[in-house]
Amino acid sequence: MATTPPVRFTGLISGIDFDQVIDALLEIRRQPVLQLQQQKDRLRLQSELWQEIQQKLSDLQSALSPFLTKGQALPFVATSSAPDLLQATASPNAVAGSYQVTVKQLATATRVTSGFNGYTLGVGAPVDPNAPLQTLRSTLGTVTAGTFTINGVQITVNPTTDTLNTVISRINSSGTGVTASYDATNDVLVLTSANPIALGSPNDTSTFLQVAGLLGSSQTFNGTNYIRQSTAHLGRLRGNVALSNDNLRVALSATTGSFTINGVTINYDASVDSLNAIIQRINQNVPNVQAYYDPVADKVVLVSKTTGSNSIARADVSGNLLDALGLLDSGANARAQVTLGKDAVIQIAGFNNGQDIVRATNTISDVLPGVTLQLVSADPTKTVTVTVGQDKATLKSTIKTFVEKFNAAVSLMYQRLTEKPIENPKTDAERKVGLLRGDSTLVFVRSTMVQEASTPVVSLPSDMQLLAQIGITLNNNGTLSLDETKLQSALDADASKVARLFFNDTNGNGIVDATEDGIAVRLKRRLDDWLSSSPTAFGGNTVPSGVVARQPALLNLRMQDLDRRISEFNERIEREGERLRRQFIAVEQQLLVLRQRLGAQIPTPNDLSQLKRLA
Repeated sequence: MATTPPVRFTGLISGIDFDQVIDALLEIRRQPVLQLQQQKDRLRLQSELWQEIQQKLSDLQSALSPFLTKGQALPFVATSSAPDLLQATASPNAVAGSYQVTVKQLATATRVTSGFNGYTLGVGAPVDPNAPLQTLRSTLGTVTAGTFTINGVQITVNPTTDTLNTVISRINSSGTGVTASYDATNDVLVLTSANPIALGSPNDTSTFLQVAGLLGSSQTFNGTNYIRQSTAHLGRLRGNVALSNDNLRVALSATTGSFTINGVTINYDASVDSLNAIIQRINQNVPNVQAYYDPVADKVVLVSKTTGSNSIARADVSGNLLDALGLLDSGANARAQVTLGKDAVIQIAGFNNGQDIVRATNTISDVLPGVTLQLVSADPTKTVTVTVGQDKATLKSTIKTFVEKFNAAVSLMYQRLTEKPIENPKTDAERKVGLLRGDSTLVFVRSTMVQEASTPVVSLPSDMQLLAQIGITLNNNGTLSLDETKLQSALDADASKVARLFFNDTNGNGIVDATEDGIAVRLKRRLDDWLSSSPTAFGGNTVPSGVVARQPALLNLRMQDLDRRISEFNERIEREGERLRRQFIAVEQQLLVLRQRLGAQIPTPNDLSQLKRLA
């Protein structure tokens, strides 16, 4: 059997290893420190237990809030029999009922579109088919050099020298079986063939087909030929170049000028500003009006952001830009196409003496109490039924969540109050067990919660004063059991009465007043008090005023005090170690002197150097 070898102390003169002796003495002195550290660990674990309980109570606190917020626990819900015509939403102030609604007309926005006297193509001038493509100011002038493909045949285009007619001739002589022509009346390129026309190839390097509006064109058949033509007229504006360099059909009378839209003045410099810049300036500065350029129709559009029969006022102040863009009602050239917005028109049986109800918007919230109607489509021949009722499913879900969170908090407290410590615990989880056993504060909190949940709400009728009357009963450990069938029966009978069991809002203002009662009201008051983080004085410090919220803080103060005591102990032990070290050195030095006087061996340099190191 192996035996532990004896401990040997060696010293320079005395033969004693005084470092080991000092460490052994100090280890004895450190026993109180170890006990203090154990106390601190215990407090830390208790603090974690209280934080866990605090979180469970906070979860319950959140679960109670819907009961105390008007329209959350038992909201109204509105349904429409024809959502494609009309949709409806209900607020907490809605009134249950059924309403017959007819959507006769939707509200629309006023729209102003470019238009001209005797000219329909757009704001851009028709292209010159005999001018080199690159010299054209319209989008056709942006064609890139390279090849494009028709019916598998590659055709070359050089915009520097080629005109539109040159390209047309090249197509016609390419052997594709396609005949190209320029329609000057409509300013479009037309392709015809006895067979279907295939356009484009992945190997194309020119943008001619895209810019000419052919690539995305539809193919028609007139009984003899297949036809594809430009989707927009070729002279449409570029939009991103200065107005003075763009393809406006009506020439600008001045380089600089200004105009107004709904009384807002917009200034411009045609040598700098592009159409896109002008449109952006309108959108940034004119309230309730949106402007945009339609590149297919080659027209500028102004649209009111609000529905209803409101006009959009327009005028050239200096220069003639609005006239050139076709946005004046009766300019020198412009004849704007104006579509005045319409008001929404509905009828609701029993309202407004059966007469039409007219509003400027499709969102109507001032007719049915607490209900917002969203008009989707008009059909004067159909009647839509809007039903407003209480959302019992939401109240049921809220009650189930309350029971779940209540049980989570109460069962945890019951567990901590009744569990016995584990002998020889190995982990923090095991060391926590039993630390709150019989804690008086925890006993108070748990018993108060159970009492508040089980005490009758005497301000209500006798058939709806207890949770048990809606299927929620109290167990021996303080938790609640829910009978969903009984709860559903109570909700079906009178959901409002069930909701009042949790918050009896006697004055109907949705605010918990001092005299109002209910299961949720009581528990919320208690939890608000127990979990309050408002500071309160405590022994020269501040801690949360809530009886639960302050437990971790109080334990933390005690841990801080233990840290201070541990630090003081360690400092004293350190000083004692230094004192013992000096004493042992002094003894060694005296023994050295004594040996010299008695004629003992003179110490070696190594002896002296070690003594010097120790000193």
